[in-house]
Amino acid sequence: MALPFFYIANYHEQPVIELEEETSRHIVQVLRMKEGDQLHLTNGKGILLRCEISATGKNTVP
Repeated sequence: MALPFFYIANYHEQPVIELEEETSRHIVQVLRMKEGDQLHLTNGKGILLRCEISATGKNTVP
């Protein structure tokens, strides 16, 4: 199964990336992804990150 892609506008090299509320809600509530699941993040300018969900909250996915 292919990993889903999500856009991150303001990427700065950091070990933990907190996604915007709308993206987080889609990941958790629509796609039913959970801690330990993997996904791709891109800034649309050549950065492509393979990430693992470390935790989920009501409206956030760090």
